[in-house]
Amino acid sequence: MDVDQLILKGVKQNNLKNIDLNVPLHQAVIITGPSGSGKSSLAFETIHAEGQRRYMQSLSTYARQFLEKFKAPLADNILNIPPTVALEQINPVRNSRATVGTSTEINDYLRLLFEKIGTPYCAACGVPMITVSYADEFTRLCRDYSQKTILIGFEHTIVKDAESRKTFLEDMLRSGYSRVIIDEAVQTLESLLTQKRLPKSPWIFVVDRLKLPSSSESSQLTRFTESMKNAIGLGRGMAQLLIEKDGKYQTLSSFTPLTHCPKCHVVTGAKKAISFSFNSPLGACETCKGFGNTLEVDEQLVVPDVRLSLSQGAIDPFTKPSLRHWQKKLLEFCKTEKIDIDLPYKDLSLEARTKVFKGHKKFNGVKGVFDLLNEEKYKMRIRVFVSRYVSPFECTSCHGSRLNTTALSVKVSDKNLAQLFEMTVGELLVFFQSLKLSKKEAAICEDILQQLNRRLTTLNTVGLGYLTLARQTRTLSGGEYQRILLGTQLSQGLTDTLYVLDEPSIGLHPQDTQKLLSVLNNLKDQGNTLVIVEHDPEVIEWGDFIVDMGPGSGSKGGSLMFSGTRKQFLSHPGYTAKAVRDWREECRDSLLRKVPPCPTEWLDVQGASGNNLKNIDVKIPLSSLVAVTGVSGSGKSTLIVDTVYQALSKLFLGKSDKIAKFESMSGFEHLSAVELVDQSPIGKSSRSNPLTFIKGYDEVRSLFAQTPDAQRKKFGPGHFSFNVASGRCETCEGEGRVKIDMVFMEDVWVTCPTCDGKRFKKSVLAIRYRNRNIDDILKMTIDEAYEFFIGITSLRTKLALLREVGLGYLQLGQPGFSLSGGEAQRLKIARELNQATSTSGSTLFILDEPTTGLHFHEISKLIGVLRRLVSTGHSVIVIEHNLQLICAADYLIDLGPDGGSGGGTVVAVGTPKELAQKKLPQTGKYLFEILYQS
Repeated sequence: MDVDQLILKGVKQNNLKNIDLNVPLHQAVIITGPSGSGKSSLAFETIHAEGQRRYMQSLSTYARQFLEKFKAPLADNILNIPPTVALEQINPVRNSRATVGTSTEINDYLRLLFEKIGTPYCAACGVPMITVSYADEFTRLCRDYSQKTILIGFEHTIVKDAESRKTFLEDMLRSGYSRVIIDEAVQTLESLLTQKRLPKSPWIFVVDRLKLPSSSESSQLTRFTESMKNAIGLGRGMAQLLIEKDGKYQTLSSFTPLTHCPKCHVVTGAKKAISFSFNSPLGACETCKGFGNTLEVDEQLVVPDVRLSLSQGAIDPFTKPSLRHWQKKLLEFCKTEKIDIDLPYKDLSLEARTKVFKGHKKFNGVKGVFDLLNEEKYKMRIRVFVSRYVSPFECTSCHGSRLNTTALSVKVSDKNLAQLFEMTVGELLVFFQSLKLSKKEAAICEDILQQLNRRLTTLNTVGLGYLTLARQTRTLSGGEYQRILLGTQLSQGLTDTLYVLDEPSIGLHPQDTQKLLSVLNNLKDQGNTLVIVEHDPEVIEWGDFIVDMGPGSGSKGGSLMFSGTRKQFLSHPGYTAKAVRDWREECRDSLLRKVPPCPTEWLDVQGASGNNLKNIDVKIPLSSLVAVTGVSGSGKSTLIVDTVYQALSKLFLGKSDKIAKFESMSGFEHLSAVELVDQSPIGKSSRSNPLTFIKGYDEVRSLFAQTPDAQRKKFGPGHFSFNVASGRCETCEGEGRVKIDMVFMEDVWVTCPTCDGKRFKKSVLAIRYRNRNIDDILKMTIDEAYEFFIGITSLRTKLALLREVGLGYLQLGQPGFSLSGGEAQRLKIARELNQATSTSGSTLFILDEPTTGLHFHEISKLIGVLRRLVSTGHSVIVIEHNLQLICAADYLIDLGPDGGSGGGTVVAVGTPKELAQKKLPQTGKYLFEILYQS
């Protein structure tokens, strides 16, 4: 048996057809093939699942109870499998406390760095704080006041209550403190106890009287230290030093061993790493509790449609039954203040809107009404109601930094933690490489700086140099999150581990792909095995061993088409190998095709300055296929999604999310609608599936209701819906599975024992259409359904569109939550294509990386679909890195030149051929290589 190979025998997981495969260890293994051909089934559900399962079995029973259970994959035998780590294209983080800094552990090292060498500053006056030891203070006194007598004491405020005061003074006297300084004069406690009226001036109790020697090496240092500690203990952390002058005792200085401000004597606690964490009460901002924002009433949510007037119910919460009386008060207030209640809200003056929103005189205003509601937020219905109209706004105390004043007052090289958090990874790398430290500081934090530089360098190398540490992890794309995990894994230094990666090149510009490959090489060189599911031809050409799955998708896939070395693969006659060899030629043909005529209608955006955009002007041709390109973080999504889409959505729909800043927009009059086709899931429950999403299930239910058996039993279309009680299984309520509450563990879903996962009652399942029941139909693939529903034109038209976008392998009833981001996006494309062909007007379609998860021939199909949209009078903008689609575009807008603060400008515009001929960076450089190099 070859111990240098992972041996798989008779693998039958999902659609895999009893395949045998030997995979070399300590190499980069690329698994490629069409969507649904079994790549993920092989890589994740077989190799990763078995590697994890066997590793778990090696742990103790106690440890295993806290870990996720992995089912053994369907295979005859799997040999020589090392422990596995999966890095998937899914971002599971939903917690707003998680940031890039916390996810990469960079924040942990920054906190250690600030603990070790951070300089605290006074928050009140900005002076660097100091820490003075007892020995240093004694040396100073001996130097400045040699042979003079000083008093060591502590200040105490005397209470007004006579009985409490007497008790305190008697206690002090019994403890051996007999003298006190009041108004620079010495008085005894015995005499003070006999006085009825006591001085109100501060009292300084004398702890010790000490004659200072001429040398600090004196044995008096021990006595001085003990007396100072006693004074500090009784004086709430502060001791007083006094000296006699002209018969009076004057204060020399106050002393504390704690870090303090020499100017205003403010004391701060000892620096601890935990006190620099916004996830700890010790470091978190007191106002926002470390979230960086607070929930405030959002005017955009309160007034979702600015076209409405106040009298028409522009203030949405006031239209609800529970707050309708406030609508009456609002209109009465507007009448008093002479605010036009029939004018659209968007046309009201700023002063009028401020009065309505914040209140004026006797009217509470919208915000005041919500303040009243918050007094009853212990009620569930109030909390739910208020949540509809609030949004997170930057905390006014910490200004979004999440940290409290004490943590922000500590600096390294004149930078506090918040300033470092707001730097990009690339900027931080430069900061630490140029950081100047003393020899002592350098020795203290040598290991910390090594770890910081290693992690930052890795993140920068995988194309994430534009991210800031403050960026919330939940806002990252699946590809960005995967690369963060990749960078973290490289920093761990694991060996003899099998890493399974899902399309790590997604979201990467060709320039960044080369950097990614160097990181993967480093991971491999540490003695690890890489199994990578990939479609990018450059990554496939880089791999050591290639596995090609196919030939088709779903039931037509699952076969091993090829496995062998890179050299063997590139000479193989298979479709995928041919596509890898010829992809540059195909791109070259696209570049040299006949250029469409210059558009006459343009969407003109002026002064776009959201996020990192640098006040740019962009003209986007309409009735064209436009690709917006650039390196990761260059501002593509900010320009197209946050600016163009949100502004047009507000214009056409009257509502939108937050719109990025821009000065003006023109040309929108040529459009009638805007649609964003992203990769968000089509649904979170098993009730959402491809058939329901394209509005095809109604037709299927009607067909079953029209059968003789259904009409005899008086079954209507509702009986064939898993959302209606009349026909669905009542045990699982049409889910096909039931949830078992595991109390202290994660809930478990099991197949419904009543309907055996078929969702419907037996009487409904007995009804057949062309010898198939409703469960059989839902288990059909789209390809099978297309052939089955011959003669049902409207349904076949919808199914044809799904096949056209490469989804023929999906089951009609496949739950929406199980679809990948790319599959969900293509479902949306098919739906929009169906609607676009049946509606008039010109719609602007915006797609964010539609080639995600697509094989070469599937990308060609997608290009054809997008061209159909353009040919019917619509406009398409794609944010894309795939050169196959970029070359096929009519017009390119290239942003850059770098990511983050180094991006945000328009680098080049024009047709793909124009950018290639001029070799314009960054994208043009790669187009030039395709056009002119073999």
